[in-house]
Amino acid sequence: MQKIEEAAIGTKSNPAVFLILAVSFILNSLGLQWGVPSAERNSLYFSDEAGIRKSLERVDPEEVADSMAGKKEGLSGSAFAPIKSYHPDESNFIKAISNMKPKKLDFNPHYLYYGTMYIYSFAAVLAAGVVFRIIKPTTDILFYFTHPAEIAKFYVAGRLVSVIFAVLLVYVIYRLARKLYGEKTGLFSALALAVTPALVVNSHFLSVDVTMSFFVFLTMLFAARILSSGELKWYVLAGICAGLAAQSKYNAALVALAVPVAGLLRTCGKKTDILLCWFEKKALLSYACALGIFILFLLPFVFTTIPEFSRNFSAGMFRIGPRISSVASNTVFFTEALYHGMGLPLFLLAAAGVVMAVMKREKADIFFIFWIAINMLILVIMSPLGDRHMRYLLIILPALAVLAARFMAAVCAMRPANKVVPVLIALVACVPTLLFSAGYDRVFMQENTRTSAGKWIAQNIPAGSSIGLRRDPWQYETPPVNQAKYRLCITGKLASESAKAIAEKKPGYFVISNAEYIGYREEWNSVLKNAGYGLVKEFSNPPRVFGVAFNNSAEPADDYTYFYPEIRIYKSEK
Repeated sequence: MQKIEEAAIGTKSNPAVFLILAVSFILNSLGLQWGVPSAERNSLYFSDEAGIRKSLERVDPEEVADSMAGKKEGLSGSAFAPIKSYHPDESNFIKAISNMKPKKLDFNPHYLYYGTMYIYSFAAVLAAGVVFRIIKPTTDILFYFTHPAEIAKFYVAGRLVSVIFAVLLVYVIYRLARKLYGEKTGLFSALALAVTPALVVNSHFLSVDVTMSFFVFLTMLFAARILSSGELKWYVLAGICAGLAAQSKYNAALVALAVPVAGLLRTCGKKTDILLCWFEKKALLSYACALGIFILFLLPFVFTTIPEFSRNFSAGMFRIGPRISSVASNTVFFTEALYHGMGLPLFLLAAAGVVMAVMKREKADIFFIFWIAINMLILVIMSPLGDRHMRYLLIILPALAVLAARFMAAVCAMRPANKVVPVLIALVACVPTLLFSAGYDRVFMQENTRTSAGKWIAQNIPAGSSIGLRRDPWQYETPPVNQAKYRLCITGKLASESAKAIAEKKPGYFVISNAEYIGYREEWNSVLKNAGYGLVKEFSNPPRVFGVAFNNSAEPADDYTYFYPEIRIYKSEK
């Protein structure tokens, strides 16, 4: 196996790549503790330990058990806000691991929206933390409420999994680009991807997307070997990695199609082969390997929980958002997401690289264009269901980085004797993008706007005041608020229903964030203005380069509201 891997990715690496990997690790690690539970946050939720105990009295153990099995109705989410991070979904993975019972050989996480690869990787890191006595596991939930720094370690451990896979992804892209286009393109590709904001941002999240991207492009790496060699082992290895990609995130199973495409390009087949390549024997074997690995991860439990798996799988594959959008709207959205996710220099270079690949149409070019085109088509067609996010682009972003690097290498080749040109091009292309990523890291390292808003509320709103909220406090949308100190008025999720509730309940203050009103900002402004509320405080901390804010629109993609939402506090003027 080791010989196969060495043959696939080479045995020697340019020393510069290790410097690039170090840069990647640093960018992805800075601010990794953003928004996790802490004693400071606890002080905003509770006055003392007695307040914690009283808060937990309203938690029904049976409801908690049901919530772990996906039955969330009736369970007040705000009761658990103090031990959740500010990311809306991260706690689900911790809950998933708590659902497993290894001593009984029960490895069902009861959270199968994405597959189990990331969950099991996260569990392995937690197990290592337990062995080295860094992490203290307990079934006593009160312990984590009174020792928030201990539950914070779980979140950091999960984010560390994303960091590790991000660095490995950069290395895989170096090997892939080097294999197809040469050393210079390999280095440019690794550097471009390492400093790309979308990768840096998502590496700070306890989520599946970076892990998925790694296995997708590891599959592409083995599939690239098929372009020059039809040996069976590359089909098998590509299939295995495709299965792991699918177990990271179900839609990544599409990467299995890169195998027959590579086989077709290798033989430069006739037009009839375009139809037959998908059913060629080696391709079918590759599919079988992918399916076998996918099923292997489900064997411990899937046959006893088929209805649960089916329900979760459907929800994960066909997620429906809050509103329907058009194909044209999604095209604009994902174009803007690429612009913000890559930074302007790399975005333009990637566009030039795509044009160059379409014009030249070499085997490697077609290999990448196929992958980019089919995924972009799926994104703009499927996303009208309303669920669209910048992170979805991680399935093609590394391929775009490679084509951007290929264009840079082509420019350098115009003056092959000049060694200064490659350095200058790399600086011009990557330094601005590096600064964008550093701007995001700065936000991760600073106090979160939710915490800042929570402090202001505690210091400036008198005890006993009524505070209006759209719904039961959710730590993703709402700053930390002491429910024993203030009277919370829940007015309704929609602006139209809140208008009536606000008029009836007349809360003294109203708190809302752009994590709540994306797409409906003006409607909410109108409701609050008509009800006689004036803005008294606004909290915003957008990323900056040399003091100049960027990606600071009123309604950014929600991937950014995860860590720098704009929070507004209104006061009744009547």
